[in-house]
Amino acid sequence: MSNSISRREAGDFSGLSQNYQRHRPDYPEEITAAGVAFLEAGGRACDASLLAIDVGAGTGISTRAWRRALGLACCLVGIEPGQDMCREAVASTPIEQRIDYLIGTAEALPIATGKGGLVAVGQAAHWFDRPRFYAEASRVLGPAGVIAIMANNRDWAQSAFFDRYEAFLEAHSPGYNRRYRSIDFDDELARLTWIGASVTCRHRWARRVTRDQIVGLLLSSSLAQRALAAIGADNFFATLSEMIDPAVEADGLVHFPYVTEIHLGRRR
Repeated sequence: MSNSISRREAGDFSGLSQNYQRHRPDYPEEITAAGVAFLEAGGRACDASLLAIDVGAGTGISTRAWRRALGLACCLVGIEPGQDMCREAVASTPIEQRIDYLIGTAEALPIATGKGGLVAVGQAAHWFDRPRFYAEASRVLGPAGVIAIMANNRDWAQSAFFDRYEAFLEAHSPGYNRRYRSIDFDDELARLTWIGASVTCRHRWARRVTRDQIVGLLLSSSLAQRALAAIGADNFFATLSEMIDPAVEADGLVHFPYVTEIHLGRRR
């Protein structure tokens, strides 16, 4: 066991970027479309005047989802603190999508005051110092600007495999609880004095994946890497195989259900 793995903290994705890009799910069109509709309802157009900022962009999965939803006219920037993740985002983004990636943090956005039309977060807000992030979102958003917080959540209530896997992480990933991302973003946005209208949309969907895809997906998680370090690779993979076996269907695939949500708030 290497010292770098044994000391990995939750949220440390160093060295995981290629696995992350290859195996993490994309975002349903229904969710980003809801974000665009909310943006346009406030009078912001998806044209050259719009600056959209994806915070905690990772390998660009959420950033590219916003590009598809917003179209090519607006300026789109992905901001990511991790060098590995940012490099993978650049490598995985076709040049014609015209997305710029910058190194930066949610708590100190490298964006001029009042220039933003959309500040979005995908699968990352739970890692932020959110009071500082909300203050930064307020600083960079112009009139009728929108904050959008979205996440793909594993639906363990609809999957025996996910339920077993969550219990496994709770037992072996130090400090982990499956509800660690169960944050009341609706309440947090409602308490922001600069937010007027707000809304939340949810979309249930599923994908079917192979064994290799399952392993790749789980190993893209810093929390799974901590469990691997805690119990050793042999025990980790043996236990994982025991959990996967009962979930494999006749065609060799496993059903993975998700609930994707987006929390939207519009500047007064």
